[in-house]
Amino acid sequence: MKRTTLVYAVLFLLGIAVTGCYTTKKSTEYYGIKTQDLKGVIFIVDISGSMEYITEVDLKGQVVNYAVKQTGRVVAKTIGGEAGNIAGNLVEKQVSRSLTKLQKARKELIPAIKGLPTTTMFNIIVFENEARPWRSTLVPATDANKLAAQAYLESLKAGGGTNMYEALQKAFEFVGDAATDSTRPLTVQAIFVLSDGAPTVGSVIDPDLIRQEVKNWNPLRRVTINTIGLGDDCDENFMRGLALDNGGIFVHK
Repeated sequence: MKRTTLVYAVLFLLGIAVTGCYTTKKSTEYYGIKTQDLKGVIFIVDISGSMEYITEVDLKGQVVNYAVKQTGRVVAKTIGGEAGNIAGNLVEKQVSRSLTKLQKARKELIPAIKGLPTTTMFNIIVFENEARPWRSTLVPATDANKLAAQAYLESLKAGGGTNMYEALQKAFEFVGDAATDSTRPLTVQAIFVLSDGAPTVGSVIDPDLIRQEVKNWNPLRRVTINTIGLGDDCDENFMRGLALDNGGIFVHK
């Protein structure tokens, strides 16, 4: 087999093994939690610096890492010279990116968004030192909005601290008075919070105080809050408690 053919074959296999088909598949779940029947949902995603860490330490991860390095070397040798070294490094960097916590979050969230019915309204809030909503209002889950959401998620880069308080605060701004008044129509039924660490920045960083604030915002528990903790460094007590306080489910990955 020619070296160039070998390069393309290995890259193709790595693409399948590492990234899967999440860019095209749809899912009615997000980390195993059903999303199909929700009329309004907000996805909160941690993009702090630690989300760039690689967590694959099992046998599959070791095999993939070895394959990545070998492919980079083959690419470099095939092309040759400085251009080959640059190309090889780019291959290793791109595939290694697929093993980070942030990429794992993308692989779960993009199919979940693609699987939302067109009747569902949704939004995304990302947070690091500050929290930023993707859109200023909830938007319908049309094909165009789903593609735009995917492009946005693919463009995200990790950095900064973990301002969980502001992210939750902004989510409840979208909920509005319906969280405290049962006579008002509820536009957001569920909030999903994904994070890999404890709150570190923001006006409130104490986990117990954040939980109490959320209880104040959601006293009727009309809005379900589901939480996903990534890695061993996530604040499991806080994330589990936040879900329990608000009728949600905690998932640890």
